[in-house]
Formats: sequence, structure tokens, C-alpha cells
Amino acid sequence: MSYIKKKIQSEESESISNRDGGMGIIMFGLAMAVIFDKLAAHPMFPNNKYAKKYARKIDYFFALMILILLSISFFGMTVFYICK
Repeated sequence: MSYIKKKIQSEESESISNRDGGMGIIMFGLAMAVIFDKLAAHPMFPNNKYAKKYARKIDYFFALMILILLSISFFGMTVFYICK
């Protein structure tokens, strides 16, 4: 995802805001935009419209892995919370 952020900043001369405070929400948003077309045009993430344009084949793999691992971790946290 850092490759996509660098390409957007250099080619499109738009800055990716770090409003998440280092939590990685921007990375999750870029991964969602690479995998799902409708989220690329969502107004909540204005820079995601370029994510599909600059994504390489390996970025699709990384985005899919990010989404799979996050869904597994959220499921695990939910199970641990309920079974606690």
C-alpha cells in the first residue's frame, strides 16, 4: 500500500491524509478500494479513486490478504468477547 500512496503523491500531486493517527485506517481504505470498485468512489475516502489506477498485481494480493486477516481478527475478537 505504500507503493500506491507514493504513486498518488508523485503522479497526481495529491497528499494522502494521515487523519487516522497511525492506526492504519488509510491502508484498510486503500485495500478496500483496490478490491471493491464501488468503494473507490466513496466520498469518505477521496484519494481512493486513484488506488485502482496504480495497483499492481501484487497489490491485489496484499489487499486481499489485509482484508482476510482483518476479518479473521474481528471474528476472533468477537468470539473471545462473547465467550468471556
